[in-house]
Amino acid sequence: MSLRTPVRARGIAGALLASGLVALAVGCGGGEQSASADASATTAKKNTARPAKFPGFELPLQPGTYWEFAWDSTTMSGGLGGGGTSTATGRFRIVLGEAAEIEGKTLYAVDVEIVGGDDPETFTPTAWQYIGIDENRILGSLDGTDVRVIFDAQRGKQPGGGFLEEPYDEDKLLEAYVVEGAIESDYITGDALVLGASAEVGGCETFPDVGTICSETSESFVRWDYFQPEIGPVGYFWSSSVAGATGGAGLEINIGLVDHAFEGGPPAEPVEEPAGPEVEECVSRLMLPYLLGEGDELPFSEQDWRIVADRACPELVAEGDYVAMVESGEAQPIVDRVVDELLANGEIEQRP
Repeated sequence: MSLRTPVRARGIAGALLASGLVALAVGCGGGEQSASADASATTAKKNTARPAKFPGFELPLQPGTYWEFAWDSTTMSGGLGGGGTSTATGRFRIVLGEAAEIEGKTLYAVDVEIVGGDDPETFTPTAWQYIGIDENRILGSLDGTDVRVIFDAQRGKQPGGGFLEEPYDEDKLLEAYVVEGAIESDYITGDALVLGASAEVGGCETFPDVGTICSETSESFVRWDYFQPEIGPVGYFWSSSVAGATGGAGLEINIGLVDHAFEGGPPAEPVEEPAGPEVEECVSRLMLPYLLGEGDELPFSEQDWRIVADRACPELVAEGDYVAMVESGEAQPIVDRVVDELLANGEIEQRP
């Protein structure tokens, strides 16, 4: 299931853009003000603490903090020669490492771990090399030299940013808003702060007395970055399409948070222990030559018996076992020793 279907995403994008709630680029301006008014405003800003527009983003980041995301992507193409659709799914984890001081701020090195499924070939999990927190803002650095805003929950407006994928350019003024039920997916559901943009170029337009005029190509995209207080980044949606006279292509990416922790580090990857021997089979195969043989005449050569025994009880058949069995005329001592080793290793709880 998608983090956001294209129809629903475009619907919300249109509603937000129509009402002025989210903008790709917002111009700044206003009427002239007197020098005294400017001075008064400056003094007021210095003397008055601005309350956070969206509190809850003083996140306790530290080495070992991580966010784990599940994702899916769909790539579509079509043309005169036909088309097709391909899908991919996977999981990745963003883990914070050692602290670094960058422009006077404490940020933590970022490590991206692919923990399951496909490699994310259609997108970059995150471009940030360092991430930190300062005054209810999530900050980041792309190069370890300059600090930029990833998400400004203090003001609710910011130049560029975004946590996942490549960030918006800094010449884009973005504004965040709470959207109820913004995320509805197999990954995560609930309300979220949405930072996003959409745009459409080209297409067709109908003019009176002229008719419909279409450009040679049309392009559109929708992007949403999702955040929640006390957690930080929780999701991402991207949908883009391009169409022309000879065909078109589209891409949809959905990312949702599935696990996170601020301390303790990510869970250890489960270690697959080699399967222990089936005890009954192990014992019966060890005793098989003795049970089938008559006296000192055993039906297997030493080589054949070792092959059978090694498959039944890997690494538990010692050199000389076959000779000892022939000389003693019985397999029980060897069976007892193997069973004792299985008990000692914890592979069985009681003697069969």
